[in-house]
Amino acid sequence: MDLTLFQPTDSHTTCPFKGEAAYWTYRGAAGDEVEPRPDVVWAYPQPIEKVAEIKDHLSFYDAVAKIEISE
Repeated sequence: MDLTLFQPTDSHTTCPFKGEAAYWTYRGAAGDEVEPRPDVVWAYPQPIEKVAEIKDHLSFYDAVAKIEISE
């Protein structure tokens, strides 16, 4: 995933089972005419110990993002 297309936001939420989530907004590449998708991606940079394996894994709101995987 090209993280240069996303910008970190000030949004944070707290889950009692996972910890504090950080969010990113999709901005697109420089010069692209795209509508920003606020807080469409989130991750747990410092999850609680019981779920440490989710650290830095990214999640997407599929209702506002079309996800395509290519090799």
